[in-house]
Amino acid sequence: MKYVLISGSFKNMEMDEEIVEFIRKNCVDKIIVSFVAATFDTYAANDNFINKLINLFDKKGLIFDQVYVIDERINNKQMLKNIHDSNIVFLLGGDTLSQIDYINKYKLKKEIKNKEKIIVGMSAGAINMAENVVLAKDEEDNIPQLSIYKGLGITTINIEPHCDFKNKKHWKDIEEASYYSDIVVMNDDCYIIGDNENIHYYGSYLILSKAVINYKGKLCTLDYFLEDINYD
Repeated sequence: MKYVLISGSFKNMEMDEEIVEFIRKNCVDKIIVSFVAATFDTYAANDNFINKLINLFDKKGLIFDQVYVIDERINNKQMLKNIHDSNIVFLLGGDTLSQIDYINKYKLKKEIKNKEKIIVGMSAGAINMAENVVLAKDEEDNIPQLSIYKGLGITTINIEPHCDFKNKKHWKDIEEASYYSDIVVMNDDCYIIGDNENIHYYGSYLILSKAVINYKGKLCTLDYFLEDINYD
């Protein structure tokens, strides 16, 4: 399985070259992508999000030959056909719990995984790619309590994307989640590229396990991590 987990801020309004090259390397013919929304009934917002992403890829010279939008403007049969015909499935960011509910409602999980293709997840989409999702409580992000559920099973990695490390209340919630699974806590610049043999981490991140921080292979404090990455 080939996949990309993206934290998802794009503050510099650029798609990282490693992600672009990974797609180029693994899509030697036409590039056909299905963008799977996080909320299936917010059509204008979905289109706006997707158009911004397409523009980021365009700037890097990566052109999609065919683009499908997976939301409720099409019926279930068409959703499954579009995903089947794609060699990239891009799981969008947004409402994490809503996205997995829609994926389960329309029984999309099997089709997303049914053949060799690249699965890209950004923020919520990257979270839902885990086999067993452990999702920290975050009331500001419509996650009212610690949530543990079956994800897509693309990877075993649980992530906390674009973390606000200075939000002490939410940090406590992430620490609680880390007792159920190791959590890769990602800064805005972080993404992960994996395939059947290797996993490569890019940017700034730490691994939280039972509330203990592992950074660059060593145990440290949160303050040390933030100072080392010059976190603002």
